[in-house]
Amino acid sequence: MRKMEQRRKLKESIKVKEKKIQEAVDIGRGTEDYGWTPITGGAERDVTALTQKRMQDIAAYLYDANPIGHRIPEMMKDFVIGDGYTWEAPDKDVKAIIKSFWNDPLNDFDRRLDIRALELSIMGELIFKTFVAQQTGHVRLGYIDPGKVTKVVLDSDNPEIAKEVHWRKRQKNYGYKTDKLQVINYDLDPHRTGEATYERLAGNCFFFAINKVASASRGKSDLLSIADMIDAHDAFLFTRLERANLLNVFIWDILYEGGSKTEIEDFAKGIVMPKPGSVRVHNEKVTWKAVTPKLEAGDASREAKLFKDQILAGAGFPPHYFSSGEQTGRSTSESMNLPTLKMLRSRQRYFTKIIEFIIQYVIDQAIIAGYLKPTGKDLSFKINASPIQERITFSAYEMKQKRAAGTKIGDKPEDEESPEEETEKGGKDGEKEED
Repeated sequence: MRKMEQRRKLKESIKVKEKKIQEAVDIGRGTEDYGWTPITGGAERDVTALTQKRMQDIAAYLYDANPIGHRIPEMMKDFVIGDGYTWEAPDKDVKAIIKSFWNDPLNDFDRRLDIRALELSIMGELIFKTFVAQQTGHVRLGYIDPGKVTKVVLDSDNPEIAKEVHWRKRQKNYGYKTDKLQVINYDLDPHRTGEATYERLAGNCFFFAINKVASASRGKSDLLSIADMIDAHDAFLFTRLERANLLNVFIWDILYEGGSKTEIEDFAKGIVMPKPGSVRVHNEKVTWKAVTPKLEAGDASREAKLFKDQILAGAGFPPHYFSSGEQTGRSTSESMNLPTLKMLRSRQRYFTKIIEFIIQYVIDQAIIAGYLKPTGKDLSFKINASPIQERITFSAYEMKQKRAAGTKIGDKPEDEESPEEETEKGGKDGEKEED
């Protein structure tokens, strides 16, 4: 009996507390500040995990199914990669380590840099899990689809530093489990002074993101801000296509004058669709007329151009990059190139930094493993990107000078080497011939 009485009192106490909580919530809802946060307080800059996943799915779909949605990331990739990347290193041991990593069959940078730049543009993120050989520090990269990432944990004191990546890893037998990876950063913990990893890159996951503010944890696709306009433009064009098909449809309207209902029905049973070039004979009581639909829809080219220009403006490309230069002169198009080239060079610069960061990690792992002795060695290296250049133009004076010299416009001087000749001398991977 005593236990039952204690349980009853406990239930009553819980109900009283629940009632007070509900009353407090209702009071809060009735105020104008409900649901708002202070402007000086912490702000959430990320979308929900479901919205992030949907953004990635939409971006991938637009790349696969829409011509403009396909071309924008492709053009971004073409400018960023260009003729490819090369590297160079003065120390032969460092050079051997970089070459081994760069040409590894599972890394294959010369072939896979294109798809990496494309993935960065479409998904807004590049994520690699690293596999390091304990004896030599040799590094291999394993790609992780951003769609499998459930959470990116940021440093509590500095949101610009990502600490962990949580992703859904497929099990050998069935299902998935959440795997936590340590994002690669410089080990600057003063308590680890003297250890092999101190002041070197350590971790087992690369995480790179674009189109985000400093306090956001996830990257965004280049197609995110223009996805709705691309979809609207696509729907508009398909509607106009359906209208064009309807305009090509016609029916035969046959007027049979003076006939009764029975006579008209008997006449209709004998009607056969006339073939092209055939002969039709009738009297004055029968009139044949081809009727087409009158949809009263005007020219839609202006609306289509309006949608397309809005998409390209959001993507950062002028119209003449997408076959719409009929109203653009040469001087106008050249002046419109500058903002686009600045944007493309900025993306190429970031992609170059990604490669440099990865190569630095490769060198650091060789040092940590004891395979590379840093004492007395030049550990520097350089990553060379294909330059994004504006169209070469010549003034009237320069053209006159070239004609006088007997050279064609655009010919290079005799002492200037082409990129192909430089590659033959230096090698694609930056190795120079040794005496």
